[in-house]
Amino acid sequence: MTSTTRIVHCGTFIDGTGRPPSANATIVIKGNRIVAIGESGQIELGEYTNPEVIDVSTHTVTPGLIDAHAHICMDGDTNPARTWSATPMMMAFRAARDMAQAFRSGVLTMRDAGAPYGISLAAKQATAEGVSVGPRLVVCGAALCMTGGHAHHLSVEADGPDEMRKTAREQIKLGADFIKLMATGGVATAGEALGAPQFTVEEMTAAVEAAHGAGKRVAAHAIGDAGIRRALQAGVDTIEHGVAFDDETLDMMLQRGAFLIPTFSPAYVQATHGTEMGMPAYVVEKAQQAWETHAACVRRAAEAGVPVALGTDVGGPGVRHGDIVLELELMLSSGVCATELDCITAATSRGAEALGLSDELGTIECGKIADLLVVDGNPLQDLAVMRNIKLIIHNGQATSIDQLA
Repeated sequence: MTSTTRIVHCGTFIDGTGRPPSANATIVIKGNRIVAIGESGQIELGEYTNPEVIDVSTHTVTPGLIDAHAHICMDGDTNPARTWSATPMMMAFRAARDMAQAFRSGVLTMRDAGAPYGISLAAKQATAEGVSVGPRLVVCGAALCMTGGHAHHLSVEADGPDEMRKTAREQIKLGADFIKLMATGGVATAGEALGAPQFTVEEMTAAVEAAHGAGKRVAAHAIGDAGIRRALQAGVDTIEHGVAFDDETLDMMLQRGAFLIPTFSPAYVQATHGTEMGMPAYVVEKAQQAWETHAACVRRAAEAGVPVALGTDVGGPGVRHGDIVLELELMLSSGVCATELDCITAATSRGAEALGLSDELGTIECGKIADLLVVDGNPLQDLAVMRNIKLIIHNGQATSIDQLA
């Protein structure tokens, strides 16, 4: 069977590497791979038999976006208790709906940061097989937390190095692509202090060793200096949220090559709109506490050279699936990203690097999987136009937004 060939004539072309955009590029896709890129008129197209020509020469083409921290089993309900108490069946139905919404918004790869009941594992298979519409999923299964720890309603509880090692291995056995650790307290769980350390270094080290031994990465929900430092000492690969940390901990991030995924959207929405949205007082209070320091700490880390990738933490209270652009805008307004181009890079190539997928995804380059967005407008002048997606090419397959409506 001959692979379908698609020839895409671009207007503005953003390749995701961080290089400046170019004009009038042509991309050749064969099957699900990019096989040629060049200026329009300079690629010999005669060798391709009966190609499908996609003329978007009045539009911008970017790589598909990567959300490096999301929750498909959470739907942004303003009251976390309603999320925690949902049945597995309702969580699965909501996940299918929310994955489709994320896909329409340009998220073509999503790292799910913790889901119960094996739902994310099944969702990964369903999207890969075309049973359900949604992004390519990178999943951890259920996150690991201490007994009664952060998000324990949706996680697997474990205490002590031996239990941590065993529980991490169990998630890998079930099909996890990475391991997620709840290193500290957070906003959405009642009765715990924001950023209070939860796992010990020894506990997290046992899980990290089990994961790394199986070739898997480890992400740590870590807010506040003490918890972040413990997670780094244990050898985690990505710090999720961050919020507050000192220069010594920042240096440790640099030395260990850890990625920082700040997820500004929840703290911003909860701190600025939580009361009017009817969120519990404890959520608003902790979010306001986080928002006071979050942007400044992450900006300092980015300026020092810590790699920062985009993650939305979508599904948390008040953050609905389908608007990754809010996170892009917050990364720009906070000064973490200096330009709109840097924001696009954080959501493409840097996200792929954080997930260990840069050989396959994140940029529009020869040999990589064809994940492209066709956008009406120039996001380098206004990030808001990333909401105007007209065509998605995912894994080489082209779908118009109208078809997904």
